[in-house]
Amino acid sequence: MSLLFSVSLCALCALCGSKKSSSINEIILKKYRTFPAILKWEFTQILATAKFEVFPCPEPDVNGRYRIHFFARGLRYLPKPAVERINRVQAGELLYLAHEFHNPHDSSALLLCTKDRWIVGYCQRYLVEDIFEIISQHRELVLVEVDRLNQPPTPLKFRLLCKITADWRDIRPFSSPMYQPVSSDVLAARAIG
Repeated sequence: MSLLFSVSLCALCALCGSKKSSSINEIILKKYRTFPAILKWEFTQILATAKFEVFPCPEPDVNGRYRIHFFARGLRYLPKPAVERINRVQAGELLYLAHEFHNPHDSSALLLCTKDRWIVGYCQRYLVEDIFEIISQHRELVLVEVDRLNQPPTPLKFRLLCKITADWRDIRPFSSPMYQPVSSDVLAARAIG
């Protein structure tokens, strides 16, 4: 994990022209040891629009199934009645995925919906590509459920913790080109140019 932080932070700092990579790296590593969940960091001191997201690479359990936890995103864009419904979800409640292909901001968006057809958020973007791959082969092997609800005053972006359980059989998680390491030559070229 620390290698991921070091490489990614150095890359981010190189792209932004910052010399603060080591101090930021130390802060994140210190906090990560005490909070092993999905982390989202916004580096406003480096670049106002830069976002850095850290998530664990899933590993199979003893039965060969993967369990991935993530916070539902996009809750702030939902109407008030939908947020009220979110505040009533129960741990273990099943959620259903719906492809929102007409979404003008993200044509790959996956909605999270309750059985009574309330939209309660979106699946995290970093999971979407692999979920589409799994669903295209074995849709019955994907289960999405509420893991935990953090009641107000918890910020909406940390309100609804979901869990996906899937049998990935022939699929290696995060193996697409989007998740491959960036070579040092590419980083150097971006820092110069």
